[in-house]
Parts: sequence; structure tokens; C-alpha cells
Amino acid sequence: NELLHIRYIPAARIYQVNKGWRSEDKTGFLIGMTSGFWKKESDLQNSTENNSRIGLYTTNTADALYIEPIPALDLSYNGIVTLQYAMKFAIENHFQVESSEIGACLMGEGESPNIFLYENTEGSIGVLSLIAQKQDVYKKIVELAYSLLAYDDENYKPNASYRDLLNYYNQRDHENIDRWEIQDALKKLIA
Repeated sequence: NELLHIRYIPAARIYQVNKGWRSEDKTGFLIGMTSGFWKKESDLQNSTENNSRIGLYTTNTADALYIEPIPALDLSYNGIVTLQYAMKFAIENHFQVESSEIGACLMGEGESPNIFLYENTEGSIGVLSLIAQKQDVYKKIVELAYSLLAYDDENYKPNASYRDLLNYYNQRDHENIDRWEIQDALKKLIA
């Protein structure tokens, strides 16, 4: 039975777009069109300069994995978020790379987004290609994810901690991350 669709994308062109401050309801960042200085809303009251709102983006070329969880995994939104970080965490541990070297984000809207993992370094480190091309490596990653989440440790009660799924890079998702949400899904992926 199919549980995941995984696509390896060598040399993917990745765009990261920043549409503005989360705390504001306006899109874009204010900039003075003559001076080139960044502005705040309060600066507009005394400004004679023409100001405009712009979006910011960066691009990068990196190897990537696009993972589509299939409904048979029975994952909620929080489960997909958690699976994303469990896979990332297992990849980092298996290949012994820094957490900043593998990027992760959700793609798509609604309650069933897909997972996008990418090599977040200059040039390719080659680890994601191994997962897509060698089934035994993929299986080891899933088994390691299950092992690292310490389901067998009766003393480990929290949904997640900084010893496994939580880190500086995923702070905005901390309230969604729950290792219990993916226990059954990981068992299905291991079988």
C-alpha cells in the first residue's frame, strides 16, 4: 500500500518570499522610493517622500525532497507538521549534519499540506538523493525517526522537547508539534 509519494528534485530553484510582518495586516514592507530607507507606519505622517510597499524574496538552488503524505497515514495537520520535523531530525542524525543544513517547510494550503525538505547549504551535500534513490536508506531514516522519538521510554511524557523535535528554527510550529500524532504513521512506514 502506498503511504507517501516522494519526489527527489535535483538542483531545485527555491524562492523564499517574505510578504511582511506577521503582526501587521498590511502586505509588504514600507520603503522610501527616493532615499531607499526602510520606513515605519509612523514615519508616513511627516514624510514628503514617495513611499511604497514591497515584498522581499531570496532564491537558492538546492537538492530537495517533496513528500506527499497519503490519506492512508491518517495524519492531521499537526501530524504532518510533526512528521516533517521527525524526518528532518532523523536525516540530520543519520548523516550527522547540522540542523541548519537541512531546511523544511510545508507546501500547500489547508489541513493536508505536503512536506518540502531541502539542502540548506551552498552546493549539494548529497544526502537527500540517497534517501530517494536507496530504499534501505529511506527505511533507516524512518526507523531512526521512530527510535529518536523515544516512544518506548515510559519516563518521557512530553509531546516534544529540545532533545528531539523542537529547535530554534521551528519555534513558530512548537504548539503544533506532537510526537504522539505520528507514532502510528511511523509504524506503518516501517512495516
